[in-house]
Amino acid sequence: GVECGFVPVRVEGVNAQTPSAERWRELREKQPGHLSEEPQEVHVVLLVADNGRQLPLWVGSFEGKSLQLHLDGLKTERPLTYELMLAALDRLGARLVRADVLKVLNGTFFARLVVESEGRIEEFDCRPSDALNLALRAGAPVAVAEDLLDKA
Repeated sequence: GVECGFVPVRVEGVNAQTPSAERWRELREKQPGHLSEEPQEVHVVLLVADNGRQLPLWVGSFEGKSLQLHLDGLKTERPLTYELMLAALDRLGARLVRADVLKVLNGTFFARLVVESEGRIEEFDCRPSDALNLALRAGAPVAVAEDLLDKA
């Protein structure tokens, strides 16, 4: 289940785009020190709630491509980091219960993974891109904090 104050969402798709120079400047101002001078391809993941509310999330190129591979039902020859982590959790008797996108601070999104092991619940701070990649592969629900959807 989904925690109170959170809205279940589905990953609608991953869109690769290269922002205009002007848009890139705006983004660089929001995230000083994080982005290169020249515009680069970015991946935007669209999260959609049942009532149609949406949250676009910026993710890195590797994470975006990994998500797209999974959504397209394509398997890589060798396990990606996400498959490796889920296999390790499984072998250790733990399972991914859910992934929550919590908040955004200074342009950076925060998420958590909720893992169950031997009846104990553990929470892990993580990037939304990793949370989404793991949750989708584990078949675990994804939710977004309601106030984050309100702001979007």
